[in-house]
Amino acid sequence: MKMALFKVLLVDSPALWFDGLPAASTNNRAHMKAAFETRYNPPGFMNYQYANDLFNTKQGDSSVDDFCAKMQRFGREVNANEEMLHFAVINGLQPDIRNHVTRTQPTTWNDVVQHAKIGEMCSPVALPSDPTLAVKLEAIQDI
Repeated sequence: MKMALFKVLLVDSPALWFDGLPAASTNNRAHMKAAFETRYNPPGFMNYQYANDLFNTKQGDSSVDDFCAKMQRFGREVNANEEMLHFAVINGLQPDIRNHVTRTQPTTWNDVVQHAKIGEMCSPVALPSDPTLAVKLEAIQDI
């Protein structure tokens, strides 16, 4: 029953991969588990990629919540301690938000996230870069 459920839950490329397995790899649970782990457990060298992502990812246009969640996932992949995660997150935040967080000197993960959210709410909103939109807004203001 578990094997049938496993097969039903696979979608997209994992389902195609599973369909292409030889019968010997799917005839019992142990063989199926071994095949899956061989295919989908990343090798140890991938930790270097996760560490690179942890220390070089920038927030960009994503929300503080989304950015922090992504960084936590990268941190778990490389077993980063809480202090390393704090530094990586603060380094990757948008400059206005980063300045707010560093001024508050957070000591816990929850403090980092809370102050980053406050900084996000206080960040200036970017003006539209579309000149036609700016002209339209100006025309509306003149009315």
